[in-house]
Amino acid sequence: MPLEWVTGLYGVIDRIASMAGAALGGGLIAWVGAPGALYADAASFLVCALILGLTAGSPPLVPVADRDPVPYVQKLRRGWDFLRRDVVLVGMSAIVAATNLLDLAWSAVLMPVWGRNSGHGAAGIGVLFAVFSACAALSSMAAARWAERLPRFRTYVIAYLLTGLPRFAVLALGSPLCVCVAVFAIGGLACGFLNPILGAVVFERIPERLVGRVSALNSALCWSLMPLGGLLGGLLAASLGLAPVLWVVGTAYLLVTLLPLLVPSFREFDSRPAPEPVRARTSGHSV
Repeated sequence: MPLEWVTGLYGVIDRIASMAGAALGGGLIAWVGAPGALYADAASFLVCALILGLTAGSPPLVPVADRDPVPYVQKLRRGWDFLRRDVVLVGMSAIVAATNLLDLAWSAVLMPVWGRNSGHGAAGIGVLFAVFSACAALSSMAAARWAERLPRFRTYVIAYLLTGLPRFAVLALGSPLCVCVAVFAIGGLACGFLNPILGAVVFERIPERLVGRVSALNSALCWSLMPLGGLLGGLLAASLGLAPVLWVVGTAYLLVTLLPLLVPSFREFDSRPAPEPVRARTSGHSV
């Protein structure tokens, strides 16, 4: 089974949850106000904890003799030694970390400020987030079906370009809400192709014995700058104003997403492992 099928379907679930959350959050704020929406959000976490506690079984106990004697820190060090030697994985992690930083500045600070200044409020923000996530879910389904036939590197670059600067520019220009919805829809459709491609590349390049620790380190690197996104957005918005900071952050997003064009190793995105040979079968058992 092509990895894009698995990573694409995983992305569909994530995007559908984002779409429902954005729409529900905007609706709750418009209906009961921000404090009431926060109480509802807190209650949803309690419900999720109860569902998890009632449905998740206990993990199987591993006998002491079968446990890996290698200390946890040493395992992580081995994963890091592999990760830092793979130029593609390191470059991909750095780019995703930078775009996550800019995305958090946008979603945590710049979008709420735009909602207040434009008069569209929480409802307008909810509409844009829901449209973006819905279109991303649709394109994730398409990626699960057809991404294996597409040139990965070209698709990756084009998708990043469409999902980045345009959504910052349309807000900075003070465009009508209908125009913003159209631009966000295009960005969402492009965005849905990113995670299936990135996930497939990650799993293809990591040896099976190192998948857990290397993929965990890769995720940690990708998320490492996210806590600073709100701080960055707040400082820039307070010092420059909304429209200038949207152009600054959007331009930075564009420059970051153009970096793969300057790094030859990113062309390895299109290198897929050879399919495993079909094994002969005798009496219903693999030989």
